[in-house]
Amino acid sequence: MKVSIRARLTAWYTAVLVVALATGGVAVAQVQARVARNRLDAELARLERTVAAVLHNEFGEGLDLRGAVKEASTEVVAAGRTIAVMEPGGATIGVWGDPLPAAWRTDAAAVENASGNVTLGGTAFRVAQARETDGPWAFRVAILARLDVMDREQQELIRAMPIGVFVALAVAVIGGWLVGRHALEPAALDAQRQFMADASHQLRTPVSIIRTTAQVILGKDERSSAEYRESMAIVAEQSARLTRLVDAMFLLSRADAGWRTIQRQALYVDEVVAECVRGLGVIANGRGVRLEVEGDADVPLSGDEELLRQMLVNLLENAIRHTRAGGRVRVTIASAGGVIRIKVDDEGPGIAPGDRERIFERFVRLHPGSDGAGLGLPTARWIAEAHGGELVLESSGPGGSCFSVGLPAERVG
Repeated sequence: MKVSIRARLTAWYTAVLVVALATGGVAVAQVQARVARNRLDAELARLERTVAAVLHNEFGEGLDLRGAVKEASTEVVAAGRTIAVMEPGGATIGVWGDPLPAAWRTDAAAVENASGNVTLGGTAFRVAQARETDGPWAFRVAILARLDVMDREQQELIRAMPIGVFVALAVAVIGGWLVGRHALEPAALDAQRQFMADASHQLRTPVSIIRTTAQVILGKDERSSAEYRESMAIVAEQSARLTRLVDAMFLLSRADAGWRTIQRQALYVDEVVAECVRGLGVIANGRGVRLEVEGDADVPLSGDEELLRQMLVNLLENAIRHTRAGGRVRVTIASAGGVIRIKVDDEGPGIAPGDRERIFERFVRLHPGSDGAGLGLPTARWIAEAHGGELVLESSGPGGSCFSVGLPAERVG
C-alpha cells in the first residue's frame, strides 16, 4: 500500500518527538532515582551523627548509656525513620521512631555491619549505622528508613510519563498533519521541505545534549550531588529549549494552515507590555541589562492577549540577548493617527544591511553561537500581521537596533 506524503511527514515529525521524549524520560527517571537515594543517604548520615552527638553530650552530664539513650529519644525526633542504639554485642538498648523490624532483633550478627539496602522480613530498608565510643561507653547507632515510600514516588513518576508522552504525541500528530497538509500545496512544497530540514536540525541539538548528559551521568555508579544537580540543570534547560522550539513550530504550522485564528478581547497595551517586562526582569538582570518602559498610558486595543504577549516576549528576549552587559533595552508606546506604535530599542552590535530582512525568515540565526532557534522574530511578525499590523526593523547600527510594531488602534466600548 502506498503511503501518502502527508502521512510520511506526520510519521517523521512524530518519530522525532518520540525519540526526544523517550530519551528525556529515561534520563529523568534514572537520574531522579539516584538523586533520591543520595539525598536519603545524606539524611540518614546526618541523623546518625545527631543522635551520637546528643549521647556524647548526655555522657558529659553524668548519665550512663541507658540514661543517655532515654534522653536522646525525647530530643531527637525523625518521622518515618527508625532510630536504634545497641551495645557492641547487638543487644538493643533503645529504639524510637518507627518500630524496629523483628528480623533485625533476631539476626543481630547478620545486620551488625549492614549498610545501604537491607531486606528485613520481606521489606526493603536503607540503613546507615556507625560504632561510637565515649570513655567506658561503647555503642552502635543505626538509622533505618523504609524504601517503599521512595519506590512509590518513583513508580508515580514512571506512571505519569506515559500521560505526558501521549499528550505530546497527540500534539505532534496534529502538528505533523497540518504541516503535511500545507506541504502538499505546489507553491509551498519547497519551503516546507526546507522548514522540516531546519526543524530536524534544531531538534537534534537539544535531544543530543539531553542524551549525552544522561550517558555521562550514568557512566559511573557513584557521583556527587553537585554533579547530579548540574546534569539535571542541563536536562531542564534543554527540555525548556525543546519545548519553546516545538511550541513555536506548532504555532507557525497552525498559522500556515489557517487553523490559528485571532481571539480578540479588550485590553490595554501598556499593561501587557508592563507584565512582559516584569516577567523578563530576572533574565535581563542576569545579563546586566536594564529594562525601561516609557510613553502613553491607558492605550486600549482589541486583540489576542496571548499572541500579543508572545510577540512582545519574543522581541524583548531578542533585544536582551543582543544588548551588551550594562546596556539598556527601552520599550516605547505611542498612540496617534489611529495606529498604536510599540518600539523596542536595544544596544546591540546592529544588523548588517544585507541581513535586515533575513532575520524575519524562519530558522535564520546570524550568530551560530546564539541560544535562539531563529523562530522568535518570524513568529512576532506573523502575530503583528495577523492583527492587521506590521513589524519592521526601523533602524540598526553599531549603537543598537530598533524594532517597531504598528497595530491598528481599534477602540473598544
